[in-house]
Amino acid sequence: MTLPGGSSYEALRVREATTVLGETDVYYLFVSKSGAQVSLFASDPNPPLSGTIALEGYSYNGPFTITSIEQSAGSTDEYYLAQNYPNPFNPRTVISWQSPVSGWQTLKVYDLMGREVATLVDEFKSAGNYEVNFDASKLSSGTYFYTLQAGNFSQTKKLILIK
Repeated sequence: MTLPGGSSYEALRVREATTVLGETDVYYLFVSKSGAQVSLFASDPNPPLSGTIALEGYSYNGPFTITSIEQSAGSTDEYYLAQNYPNPFNPRTVISWQSPVSGWQTLKVYDLMGREVATLVDEFKSAGNYEVNFDASKLSSGTYFYTLQAGNFSQTKKLILIK
């Protein structure tokens, strides 16, 4: 992509054509690796792949540089057990949780009859955010439950295995 003034950028081109009552409008968005963006509407619904094209209008957002990204560690002032992802799953899924205090934590999986089928965590953990991968390849398709216990906190969620 070459801009007026001679600045050149390698760019990804996205083309969207909309036809209403036989009249076609073409919208383009060019995005460079540096973040420069040009969006435009073309008069010609079939412009050439290179060279100059006639425009009805355009907008330009110059290249930008990311100077910093703030990363939030997330609030760990309360317990939280997330829904596993993906759900339904086959045969692996991820279970995430957070704990506001250090202590012994267990994460167990149960079948519909309440029988324990897997212990994923059974250890002392510091306050923080955690995730564990659950491989259910040895289990049958069906509905299961996972329970996080940490101190006086206990929460259960449902997961569905489809094979």
